[in-house]
Amino acid sequence: MAATFAFYGLFLLFSKPLFSITSSSLDKLAFVVVVYRHGDRSPIDTYPTDPYRETVWDNGLQQLTQVGIRQQYELGQYLRKRYKNFLSPSYRKEELLKFPSKDCPQYDELIRKTTQMPDYQNRVNSWKDFTERIANYTGYSAERIIPHQVWKVYDTLFCQSSHNLSLPAWATPDVLRTLQEMTAFSIETHMGRYRPKEKARLTGGILVGAVIQNFTDAIRKTSPLKMVMYSAHDSTILALQGALGIYNRVHPPYAACHMFEFYKESDGTYSVGMYYRNESNNEPYELLLPGCPSPCPWPVFTKLLAPIIPEDWRKECQLQEQQQQPGGAILALSLVVGCLTLALCGILLWIWWSNHRRH
Repeated sequence: MAATFAFYGLFLLFSKPLFSITSSSLDKLAFVVVVYRHGDRSPIDTYPTDPYRETVWDNGLQQLTQVGIRQQYELGQYLRKRYKNFLSPSYRKEELLKFPSKDCPQYDELIRKTTQMPDYQNRVNSWKDFTERIANYTGYSAERIIPHQVWKVYDTLFCQSSHNLSLPAWATPDVLRTLQEMTAFSIETHMGRYRPKEKARLTGGILVGAVIQNFTDAIRKTSPLKMVMYSAHDSTILALQGALGIYNRVHPPYAACHMFEFYKESDGTYSVGMYYRNESNNEPYELLLPGCPSPCPWPVFTKLLAPIIPEDWRKECQLQEQQQQPGGAILALSLVVGCLTLALCGILLWIWWSNHRRH
């Protein structure tokens, strides 16, 4: 799915250019990193009693709608317009790359511990009557309608509403408002409460580290690469902005785009500017890294963000331990197969010896 979203972004970025943006900052560009959310899509999954299921979505669930395709097209046009004088007139694979985001299992453990905290449980208990009522409507068990899973119901209703589909009678404004409140609480759970700095390191911090590495490579001029694009989800942008300390509690809309611009100043030093485009019809607004002016001098930028960047994200995510587990499983399986093979050979040998003695 993410590859499909990335394809639209990359293809449309190099469509026919529109207008040129003249800016003293853009004239100093040395590198660009873009993190963008996919466009409007059909629901990720629906609840059991959903009357529509997949029947009303042209391409099925988890796919871009026609609205989403247009949003990606508009984003591609805008990026082409903004960076017309920086990138080549036509697509060159050595200038631009896109990457998927990485998973971190250790982060899931932090979320599990967050949900065990007394204040979390108290908040969940305050929604008990509501969740039991919603469970009856949706066909879920009451245990499944909890804050960090309720987004499936809210997401489905949101998609239906945005595409002018009639909502079920139980989806009243009060119900939708409570579902939205529970979804916001789920986001807060993932970004705050229990050990927020460590969560930032394991999610958005990994991406920030990749951005800084891209800029470091640009200084060294190790390749002709000029731009890197990360095709992302709303959760990716939320984690990124949370790690940067600029999250404003406004959910990233479809086709939201966070731009990191790396400038080479006239005196040979470097600086970083950040811009955020959250509406298709509006120009992006500037983002300020706390404690630094804009554009932020490169040494200050890296110093301020150093605490949230893992030195070895594989180790902090405990991926090395997990990678050893498959090897152990393979070894154990090999031993079992070996033992079975020896046993089978012994049985065959016994049968042969018995027949040989008889004859």
